[in-house]
Amino acid sequence: MKQHNANLVVHVNKTVAPDQARDLARNVITLGGVGHATMSRHANHLMLVDYDPRSVDSRGILRYIRAQGYSAQLIGM
Repeated sequence: MKQHNANLVVHVNKTVAPDQARDLARNVITLGGVGHATMSRHANHLMLVDYDPRSVDSRGILRYIRAQGYSAQLIGM
């Protein structure tokens, strides 16, 4: 079955400590349709997300991150 993946960059409005970044990425991965999520090694306020837009949309991912207590916005890719 062909996968339809999209990429997204989310800007978190504050620098995230390494342990918080791992926890946030692990939480985002639990969303149905998200295949990969990680904070950038070079800019620890940017989250890179690979997802299937047929299962979850970018705004749903953003809502989830905000529900975790982070102020964030979509940058795109």
